[in-house]
Amino acid sequence: MYLHQEIPGKKISFWIIIVVVFSAVLLKDVLAFFFQYLPAIAVVVANILLLLTFVYATYQFVYFQLARYNYQFVEDYFVFERVVGRTNHAVVTVKCSDLISCEAVDGIRVKRRDFFSHTRKGDNLFALRFKSEKGERVIVIEPNDAFIESIRLQLGCLRDGQRNID
Repeated sequence: MYLHQEIPGKKISFWIIIVVVFSAVLLKDVLAFFFQYLPAIAVVVANILLLLTFVYATYQFVYFQLARYNYQFVEDYFVFERVVGRTNHAVVTVKCSDLISCEAVDGIRVKRRDFFSHTRKGDNLFALRFKSEKGERVIVIEPNDAFIESIRLQLGCLRDGQRNID
């Protein structure tokens, strides 16, 4: 059996990009004003650190906010992908027999790389706990009702009223 769900990436406004670029230029000029009495090497180092900070912030924004997410169920494997542009990143493949539990996200601490959803809060978020090479791992997904129902019918792992897998 093959199931597929895609969560599209967020849209970004042209004006947000313009504000970010102008804020970087403005911040660079402010730093230059405050560092005008320091040696030139200090200004260069400050500008390089500012550039690296903006590059890292842009990477984080694009990688986690503009990406789209694919959830697939193929044979007896779950496949979770983060798609940035045309390439798949953070592909997690879980065998159904490795699943420990599937529960609603309520105060569960999860690493940012294990969120396969744009939102951090909501009624539709599920935490899949499964066995991995290093012990136990938890990923968070945002499946739609059809995906949940298909998993429920195929695997019997998400029963009504009880979200834990026995």
